[in-house]
Amino acid sequence: MKHLTKPPESVEKTPWMSIVIVTAMAIFTSIQSGLYYSSMWPYLQKIDVDATESFLGAIISIYSFGQIIASPLVGWYSNYLGTIKVPVSICICLQILGNLIYFYAQAAPTHWGKYIMMLARFVLGLGSSNLALLNTYACTASTPRYKSRTIALVTGGIALGISLGPGIQLFFLPLGKDGIKIAENLYLNLYTAPAVGACVVNVCALSCLLCLFDESYAGTLPQPKTALTDKPKRKLRIDWIALILCHVVGFVHYCTFTNVETLGTTFAMTMMGFTEEKAISFTSIAFTALSLVELVFYLVYIVFKLERWGSTRCQCLLGLMGLLLFYTATFSWPFLPGELAVHTEREFIDYHNHLSNISEPVGCNIDRFSWCFDIKPISPYLYLTTLAIVVGLSFGIINTTLSTLFSEVLGPKKQGTQQGFFHMTKCSARMVGPMAITFLYRGFGPRIAWSLQLSMLGGTILLYLAFYKRMIPMQYPAVNKIQPEDHQITTKQV
Repeated sequence: MKHLTKPPESVEKTPWMSIVIVTAMAIFTSIQSGLYYSSMWPYLQKIDVDATESFLGAIISIYSFGQIIASPLVGWYSNYLGTIKVPVSICICLQILGNLIYFYAQAAPTHWGKYIMMLARFVLGLGSSNLALLNTYACTASTPRYKSRTIALVTGGIALGISLGPGIQLFFLPLGKDGIKIAENLYLNLYTAPAVGACVVNVCALSCLLCLFDESYAGTLPQPKTALTDKPKRKLRIDWIALILCHVVGFVHYCTFTNVETLGTTFAMTMMGFTEEKAISFTSIAFTALSLVELVFYLVYIVFKLERWGSTRCQCLLGLMGLLLFYTATFSWPFLPGELAVHTEREFIDYHNHLSNISEPVGCNIDRFSWCFDIKPISPYLYLTTLAIVVGLSFGIINTTLSTLFSEVLGPKKQGTQQGFFHMTKCSARMVGPMAITFLYRGFGPRIAWSLQLSMLGGTILLYLAFYKRMIPMQYPAVNKIQPEDHQITTKQV
């Protein structure tokens, strides 16, 4: 008996309009994960001058903790209801609430503002768990023929939103630090305007979901709607080695990218000697360029059908190697020229409390970091180029190919719960990564932080090569022939 690598075709057609709407919602939702990264550190210092980089890492990580809690639950709930519309609507409402809390953090009593920021990020994390459902819909709504393309659209939308988020901060820079006074202790400025904009976007996304979205599926084996579960009537065997390796790659992939987001502004201020506003602008430009490169990749992938050029598993490996190249190129090697600009904690406090007329202190704070005189600065041009081109391409390649591989390993079944766990793995990386990287960065400097990334990527690549032959779609022992008249399944041995 031969084993086929392709699932039986569905008699239904791919709902392209719904796929496009889901892609738009994926972009809107994922933008909010990194929307504040460029301005979060200066905003945190404005609220509480005693806040540290470690607390920043905790604020960023709590977002992913919310996703970890909610992702499997909303996946199970959507399977239980037989629809994604209700849980996605709830998640969007939570995102609106989280953005409002973030906006009002500036009016909180002294030393409470940073905890309000943390609460806001947690609520946003709960709301953004709808990404698991949107990705699930992309994997199961299309026929097998167009699965790679629909997954590329939605996962590309998610990835584009994540990388586009920090770049959108550019539009709010004209408001400045002081901005427009709305009420006592409430200002619409470059730190808080993104939260207001996100609320508007969420309202638009909710309207599209309720008014335009038509939920239909063409990529699953037909089952009664009353039994819409993760277990189809026909037993399908999953290669758990391949499935676990997908989780490992997803964790490392998101961990390495999140760490770049987390350190973006503080890295530019310390390693390149930029002021706060210049660091925000530089980081925003870098991620905008990254987003443009990523967008071009997705368009090329979809239009020119790049899934036909080489195997999916080979393309995924290429993306991992690209991330390894970025961290190698931006490593603070001892032989690099120059020295870091330095300043003291007293200069920093005096400037922020307006106690003197000194210019803004830039560079490495020698009272906070013990490694200021041991680290070499990084060229802004090298960092910008490699981040935009290498990371932009690598992030797009891995997002598209890994999601396709994961879906194909699972086979033609409802994937809500499994996709929820896969999303939880990525969120775990976005939770653990910032805390680990800020701890290493603060205590030991960027060399050790970068060494962690290089070790993780190198180990994952070796593991991927060891099980390379297992990274293939589910193998089918028989062909399921679907009769359009009565949707009965018959098995034909080949």
